[in-house]
Amino acid sequence: MKTLTLSIIAILTIGISTAHANPISIDGTVSLKGCTIINGNVTQATDIQNTTIQVCNYHGKQFKLSDTDVCIDIGWEGKITDPQTGNEYKFSEACDIPTTCGLKNSWGGPLDGYFDRLPVTVNGTQFVIITIYRGGLCMSESYNEQEKKASIIANGLYENDTTIHVLIPKVLLENVAVTINGQKTTPFVTDYPSSKAVPACLGCYSIDIHLPYSSTSEKTEIGAKSIPEFPFAIPVLLISILSIIVFYRIRFRK
Repeated sequence: MKTLTLSIIAILTIGISTAHANPISIDGTVSLKGCTIINGNVTQATDIQNTTIQVCNYHGKQFKLSDTDVCIDIGWEGKITDPQTGNEYKFSEACDIPTTCGLKNSWGGPLDGYFDRLPVTVNGTQFVIITIYRGGLCMSESYNEQEKKASIIANGLYENDTTIHVLIPKVLLENVAVTINGQKTTPFVTDYPSSKAVPACLGCYSIDIHLPYSSTSEKTEIGAKSIPEFPFAIPVLLISILSIIVFYRIRFRK
């Protein structure tokens, strides 16, 4: 598994400290190789959903470690300047360039996106939930085994153009209902190819979710309980039935 490989390399090359006691704030996203290039230090931490993640500590900033299966070769040693420190670094591949949460002080990392892989173990079997998103977005993913529901926290950074792509094993979901901040939304759902697909995800749904533009973080839930289309219909119907019963009882008593 690539996730396991990423963890092992991090341990061997940079070293992982003990987990942080409190959730940390994420400032951006970077690959493991990119963290090495900027001389960052990898540590283990928990994010706002208490999900264990690996972060690259760099000059007081925490960049979440992510990766990608397809990387664009720049073709030359591209020099990128850190807008915060003014330090200059050389990158041979675009996906190794750090991105920040939002477009402010951006390093100019890849807009084609990063992959987050969330390992999930159910009844001794390990699965992976894969979230694919554009550069500039920062996310937190978690999975609730009891409710069979995945949760993603992110903000709609790009106006009219923020979509997250989630590949999730079908066995991990009760249904594919999706809500954003508790409001039902309609995702685009397909069966993900079982072969020759990058990244690989066997027996998975491919779910595209469009996030409304927002400057604040929003919680997306996949597998959330279905919300009635007309939540007030049942109470109104009950009141109507009771009214009819009362009317007829009064009428027949006369």
